[in-house]
Amino acid sequence: MIENLKKHFVYMSRFLTDARMERFDEVLNRRTCRAIPILEDTVKEQNASAAIRTLDALGFHEVHLVENDRNVSLNTSISKGSDKWLDLRKSNDMRSTLRGLKQRGYKIVATHLHKDGVDLKDLDTATPLAIVFGNEWDGISDVVEEEADAFVQIPMYGFVESYNLTVSIGIVFSHLRWKMEENNRVTPLTEEQIYTSKLQWAIRSSRSGKKVYAKWLEETGQSDLSGMLKTS
Repeated sequence: MIENLKKHFVYMSRFLTDARMERFDEVLNRRTCRAIPILEDTVKEQNASAAIRTLDALGFHEVHLVENDRNVSLNTSISKGSDKWLDLRKSNDMRSTLRGLKQRGYKIVATHLHKDGVDLKDLDTATPLAIVFGNEWDGISDVVEEEADAFVQIPMYGFVESYNLTVSIGIVFSHLRWKMEENNRVTPLTEEQIYTSKLQWAIRSSRSGKKVYAKWLEETGQSDLSGMLKTS
């Protein structure tokens, strides 16, 4: 699989500048999936878009958007196109999403205003974490409460009872990034994750990238390792 991914990327890299490829390596070398955010039924596209931009800036690679009742589009003028550079996964089944992450070794931690939970500063990063953020109106769903391994609360010092969703994500993941760096726990991406991303990024960065890639696959009898053509 890895060798095939490399071969596909080598072909698409013909259409990239050296500077672009160096930038890919620079960013991927600092990316991590040690902590994964899960946004549940985000109501406002500006919140989801700003959150995606923040997570890209902080170097978190995998993001889950679980849309039980809503389908939120991303606003590229707010996200600044950062959704192109993340492993963005959409689902309409929260329980399946959480159980899949548990099977991968993630501890499910849900943000909650009123439920007893650990203070953010005391959240242990010794185990990979998947952090669930509920929607702006109702918070987390019953399914999340049932499946969560722990709850976390963000310290507050004023009259208001909650932070804006985007601010909450920024606070939590900034803290996690700094804490993981302090404890040398910024787990790098696997080689498969790196080359899958490089292939996808090369396709997105090339003029008519999907068409060029699809034509090469047809000519060589290769299968789509990018996973992008089915979304054309």
